[in-house]
Amino acid sequence: SEAEYIALSMAAQEATWMQKLLDDLHVCARPVKIMEDNQGAIAIAKNPVAHARTKHIDIRFHYVRQAVEEGNIEIEYCPTEVMIADLLTKPLSKEHFERLR
Repeated sequence: SEAEYIALSMAAQEATWMQKLLDDLHVCARPVKIMEDNQGAIAIAKNPVAHARTKHIDIRFHYVRQAVEEGNIEIEYCPTEVMIADLLTKPLSKEHFERLR
């Protein structure tokens, strides 16, 4: 969950940068929806209470919590079976590959 949470935080930072760019171009793009397939990372991001298992995560990676609270991003669960990004990141069976293609 920790690695997924760190990746989620980095995605939130990129989404914030894109929002600011689009604001400069007078295009409204709020909130940004980020699809996440790790329910543990979603729980850490949405629950601001510090847990024993999250104490070791560097404070800079908790930016995603702030972005969710401010309404700049929304995090939505997406099951692994339908995660399109898996086409580029995981070895897939032929059937799974063709379903996502």
